[in-house]
Amino acid sequence: MIRSAPFTGTMVLLGALAITGVPPFGIFRSELLIVTGGFSRSAFAFAGLLVVFANVAFVGVYQVFHRMVISPGAPGDRNPPRVTRPEPPMMAAAMLASLIVVLVLGLWIPGPLDRLLHSAVTVIGGRV
Repeated sequence: MIRSAPFTGTMVLLGALAITGVPPFGIFRSELLIVTGGFSRSAFAFAGLLVVFANVAFVGVYQVFHRMVISPGAPGDRNPPRVTRPEPPMMAAAMLASLIVVLVLGLWIPGPLDRLLHSAVTVIGGRV
């Protein structure tokens, strides 16, 4: 994909990194909070298993996306992917806007959203 649609390939790879919890994306923050909470409450087995399973998930997702986005293709493939015309500007803008939103929410949570999340935690019986 990176050869036939470079911008889309890059966005797909960044999306894969976002859903697997790589910093600075928001899932990393939640995983880090869960792990540090587990260690601070002496739930070492739970926190350790989360770290192990998160890494296994990352490796599995990365292998799939690497083959799809970066790999040159099957051995002996006589028709390697060619660079096609660039992505339409509106499609590229939509992908870029989505990436920016995901990055911003991974680095900073706006006040109203933060209050909403804290209220949700309180409703389900947790502590903030």
